[in-house]
Amino acid sequence: MGPSTASSPAATSNSSKAKPLSSLLEMSDMELKSQINDNAKWKKRSEDTTLNVHFAELDDQCSKACNLLLIGSSMLERFKTTGHDLNLGLKPHVFNAGVGGDTIPNVLYRMSLGLLQKAKYQAKVETVVVNIGSNDLKKPGRSLSEVQLYQFALHLETLRRTFPRIVVTALFYKKDVRLSDVDRSNEDLRRIVSGFPGVEWLAAPQMDLIHHYEDHVHLNRAGYEVWDKWLVEKLGI
Repeated sequence: MGPSTASSPAATSNSSKAKPLSSLLEMSDMELKSQINDNAKWKKRSEDTTLNVHFAELDDQCSKACNLLLIGSSMLERFKTTGHDLNLGLKPHVFNAGVGGDTIPNVLYRMSLGLLQKAKYQAKVETVVVNIGSNDLKKPGRSLSEVQLYQFALHLETLRRTFPRIVVTALFYKKDVRLSDVDRSNEDLRRIVSGFPGVEWLAAPQMDLIHHYEDHVHLNRAGYEVWDKWLVEKLGI
């Protein structure tokens, strides 16, 4: 996917529309690409990190060894820092494509730059771990909207067509968002996952909002140790 239609703020869609989720399974690759471009949203850090960091990593250390892709926001990106020495940290077999602050449309934007194709052809990715949607929960009393859920489904269908195994991990609670909003969002995400053949859902491990969090949203070292162990055991990776 080229950056021509989603490479600047001007290209950000102002009219994202949700289609029936079942239609995604029947879309041609060109139709899916068009939907991604229509729903993608530019963010400077998303673009800079993709072009200057992630592409460089794929050109270098990931060309042979990477078989695990982590894609999402800072929750996964911080395996590079807070959890750097854990199983999913800075390891030769892990390609971490997390970007802090990314919403679902921001991840779609990064896809439009060709991130997945580059990962497919320059690495040997077998499993993709997904964690997105937390940054889309911003309005108190509201779970993920219909449009946001559709954008999430676009993300899943694109990954499903590109890699053999996709695992979606549930959203964690946030201190600035009602727990019920996170619960409803996870229920909706899980429902969507169930409609995509070959895509797996993994619940989040139990976390203590006091002892496992660094701030209102991010896990601390103890939290990443719990999540790392959970992912390795549940996924067999």
